Amino acid sequence: MIKDEAEEGRAAENDDDVLRPVCGTATGSQAALGAEWALSEGPDGSRAHLRHVDFPTPFTTQPQVAVFLSAVNIQDKTDRRVCVSVESQNKRGFDLSFATWSDTRVLAASATWVAFDKRYLSTPGSTIEVGRLLISQKAFGAAYKLHKGKGDRTFTTRVNFTSTGFATPPTVTLGLSAFDILDDSDHRLALSLENVDKKGFTLNVGTWLETKVWSLEVTWIAFDNSFLSGTKGLQIASGRWPFKRTTPGYVLHEGTGNRSVKQHITYPRKFAAMPDVIPFFSLIDVLHKADHWYRLRSNEFREKSSPTSVRTVVQNWNESGFDLVLGAWANSHVWSASCSYLAFGTPVGYAGGKKPAPAASGGTAKQKSDEPVPSTSTSPSTTSTSSSSTSAATSEKGADDEAEEDEKTCKVCMDAEINICFVPCGHLAVCQDCANLLTGKGNKRECPICKTKITKAVRIFKT
Repeated sequence: MIKDEAEEGRAAENDDDVLRPVCGTATGSQAALGAEWALSEGPDGSRAHLRHVDFPTPFTTQPQVAVFLSAVNIQDKTDRRVCVSVESQNKRGFDLSFATWSDTRVLAASATWVAFDKRYLSTPGSTIEVGRLLISQKAFGAAYKLHKGKGDRTFTTRVNFTSTGFATPPTVTLGLSAFDILDDSDHRLALSLENVDKKGFTLNVGTWLETKVWSLEVTWIAFDNSFLSGTKGLQIASGRWPFKRTTPGYVLHEGTGNRSVKQHITYPRKFAAMPDVIPFFSLIDVLHKADHWYRLRSNEFREKSSPTSVRTVVQNWNESGFDLVLGAWANSHVWSASCSYLAFGTPVGYAGGKKPAPAASGGTAKQKSDEPVPSTSTSPSTTSTSSSSTSAATSEKGADDEAEEDEKTCKVCMDAEINICFVPCGHLAVCQDCANLLTGKGNKRECPICKTKITKAVRIFKT
């Protein structure tokens, strides 16, 4: 078990009259943890790594914790299996479990998480509920058909809220927490919802063409619409952005090495100060045999399984919005992906108030009806003309910062700065620690970008 003090998450401003959620990101990898990261090697079977997360301030009751996948790096030639979950939870923190099973080799994974005070579950007019659902043939029987057949297939089920605090249909967001996808075709999985009412919603899970999905786990968060405008002292924004080949600047479906694309997201309503933001996946479509698409462009015929290496992060965020980034590396080719987000912070003009009333007090908070708030994200083109020039300048600077940051980041651990050049291929790809692991005894000594045999690793000193 490893204490993760740098990535435990941080609380929003801690007003005495508001039950603040806390959130954060945790990453585990073979490069950073070596033999402690059991997911990348070892005997076949279930393997897990626990990473302890401490809340910045203990909760008064055990909170609701949601955890999502935000990055995976899964080796080729095996089924894609990964799961992030919460274990040993209490008022002070929890153990975040990264797990895989059978012969799958997970080189790295990242998870985003958020914890809500449990009193929100029983507060009419200020209700927040977290849930998680395992979907598989074993759990749902013959109704589940994503693991066989071809073409468009959808599994649909009704999810019921346990809370009775929703007086009106809430806002619901979905994310992936686990998946098990067969490796003989592209890795495709999509989540969507419909028919949201105050009692629950309809969850749709889909795949298409030849993909076989053995199982998956979906985490969802439902919150009262009063949080969209921040009338309770806590403002929440949520949304989902689809990245695909038609997205301007999209390059993740071709080429090799570190590639990324971004979209600037503007919150439906501005926050009083910079909020906390977490991103996560709600759709993935990763090519199984990336080289197949390019074999006609060269004299070399290579058709082999490719790794699943994809991540989503947020950059350049402030009280008005942020850059949502989708990235891929090595020879992983991402056909498309949808990235969802949640942002939490203080609403503009909030000057304090009382804590949400307990369930015993009854009643439902009155919501403002003269100022409707959209629940989906919008791009800068929908903002007012007066802010367009500022947004454009910020976006342009952000693009430069993002490109520079991506060039500096190790392609294996996705954390440390690159300072090693491999010979003979010349790729600047990894940090010192990851280079030691890649070139160590018993390893393949291959460049993670081009797979060329490494004869020498040269440290680079930047001036």
